[in-house]
Amino acid sequence: MKLTLTQSQMNERWLTLRRLNTVPLAAVVSRNDGIDMDMIVTEEVKKWYFNLLLTAPEHMLAPRDIEDALEVRPDGRGGGQVVVPPEVVRILSVTMRGWNAPARILHDNAFPEGTIRRVRRRQASPLTMSGPDDPVALMHSNVISLYPYIDGDELLTFRAVVMTDGIYEFDSSALTTILEDEPKYDFTL
Repeated sequence: MKLTLTQSQMNERWLTLRRLNTVPLAAVVSRNDGIDMDMIVTEEVKKWYFNLLLTAPEHMLAPRDIEDALEVRPDGRGGGQVVVPPEVVRILSVTMRGWNAPARILHDNAFPEGTIRRVRRRQASPLTMSGPDDPVALMHSNVISLYPYIDGDELLTFRAVVMTDGIYEFDSSALTTILEDEPKYDFTL
């Protein structure tokens, strides 16, 4: 089931799953040392969520189809370029009408510089450029280079993981990952 939670709702889930909000009824807890637990929890939640968006399998995420909001422009070398909005964290699938398969998506920060340079060189030549049976999408920052590109071709699918400030969207199965690397807190005084 897909969940959409606000920051306060996500913080509450976080505390519940980590069993940090279950204080015995007879206990009275007060602090005056300036530690803001909400801020600490919010930072932990944000770090967990960003890592989830970057690494989790697609079934744990809430991807969006954003092809209608994007425009492909030829790069003059047989490829096309798409500028994606800054809230796009990860691209899951790209297909153009003239392609016979979805693109292999390569994030240039996920490979050694030499590998990316070789892939870019290969795409720069019409003799070695990927064809419609094995297209490639190279992601660099917020610009996606698509190979091959045929003039007038348009995006058929563009599925991406998008992050919106203060909103957490994911499948409920992702909540199980919260407990996987649970930090051990020391509450001794």
